[in-house]
Amino acid sequence: SNVTSLTRTGMLMGTMSYISPEQVRGDDVGSQADVYSLGCVLYEGLVGEVPFVGEVQAVLYRVVHEAPQAPRALGADIEAELDDIVLASIAKDPGQRPQSAGQLAKSLKRYRSQMKDSQRLKSVVATQTMVSPRPVQSPFIGREAEFRELQQRLNVALSGECQFVVVAGDPGIGKSRLLEELDTLAAAREIRVLHGRFVEESGNFPYHGYCDVIQDFFRQRETGSASSGGPDFSELADDLIALFPMLAEVEAIRAASSGSGQIQQESESRLLENRTQVFEILARSLTLLARGKPLILILEDLHEAQVSIEALQYIIRRLGPTPTLIVGTYRPNEIDAGHPLAPMLEGFEGDRRFNQVTLGPFSPEEHREFLKTLTGGTEIVEELAERLRETTDGNPFFTKEMVRSLLDAGSIAQDKTGAWSLSGGMDLSSEALPATIQQAVKKRIAGLPDDLRKVLATASVKGRTFDFVDLEALVGDE
Repeated sequence: SNVTSLTRTGMLMGTMSYISPEQVRGDDVGSQADVYSLGCVLYEGLVGEVPFVGEVQAVLYRVVHEAPQAPRALGADIEAELDDIVLASIAKDPGQRPQSAGQLAKSLKRYRSQMKDSQRLKSVVATQTMVSPRPVQSPFIGREAEFRELQQRLNVALSGECQFVVVAGDPGIGKSRLLEELDTLAAAREIRVLHGRFVEESGNFPYHGYCDVIQDFFRQRETGSASSGGPDFSELADDLIALFPMLAEVEAIRAASSGSGQIQQESESRLLENRTQVFEILARSLTLLARGKPLILILEDLHEAQVSIEALQYIIRRLGPTPTLIVGTYRPNEIDAGHPLAPMLEGFEGDRRFNQVTLGPFSPEEHREFLKTLTGGTEIVEELAERLRETTDGNPFFTKEMVRSLLDAGSIAQDKTGAWSLSGGMDLSSEALPATIQQAVKKRIAGLPDDLRKVLATASVKGRTFDFVDLEALVGDE
């Protein structure tokens, strides 16, 4: 719906759905902003609605962060050339759009001159309008290509083909932050998201991440984010309680169960003997929760899972013809060839429904931008920025903890220009690492075999870096 124009200084004017990303961000605005608005009108004429719809806050978020779907992908019966013209006119980056309305007009005239008479008589079909709540406010730095891949996989999943994406990366590299952005996008498109996190799977915690997912569904219902009239668990309740006794605390599942401890004991005994039955129960439960509607499953820390990996393979295949996007995260340094996740990922290689996204450290430019968000937009002198990136290897979590620690200790201060620099000629050293980083490093080292820890202890005498010939001389025949 249209929004009343606002005339006060600094306020956005016009209809939100046609406002360019740079206007939303508060950047300098040129003629390319008008090209964007015109592109939205062209898009609406072909698709039946503007690229991004919903409540005001959701529209503003989507305009800045979400890549628009191509008109052809939404069913518009047009040529690829027109598709490209429209998408170019609503590109996020003003520099990638036609630089004036005249340039856009030339492109359209050239396309029109090549059209056949039959093409001019085609009609379009309108798509469904979506509504959304307000977005998160925390900054999202870099990761454009990775987030675009998740968006594209979500769009394919919505067409009715289950997609599976794994996000790999070291601790603190930004996997959770990337998924927060997916959460926000899903909220803007009114798509349900369910979360599960795997813990170290011993005999006490098999399939724990899937129990998380089921509990998350009912937590959302309790807070009023789900529609009334829940799924019928009468056929699954006894088996689910046998698998996950804590689900007896969920009213809808407890009410649907037989209430017989004997039946549940028999279910547990039967399930322990047949993994495939467990996998089928989990798949049916997820299908019941989704009820045929789009669903995003976020399963974190797959490196901690064991038997759950085998269940996940079954679930992905079982949910194949459903509008489901399954996103898993894991730490590559915590799995080896013997971990069940390794052959699973290898088995999915080449599958059109699968992709792996690997997050690396921030680039120097991204790291500088991230540092500014940590200091409230204030600049950091070049030397300090370089030392921070070197010390943290461009890891977002380590950088945040390092800056916070330095600020608390007064080790960095603002100079006469207001930029942050090291106080009193101080330097960054391993002794300055905050406890949060030391704990992360210790946990990683603790997971190594004894012989490798011994080699590292010896190598550390040389410092952060060392030559192999020196290590060989120190260790000797070992």
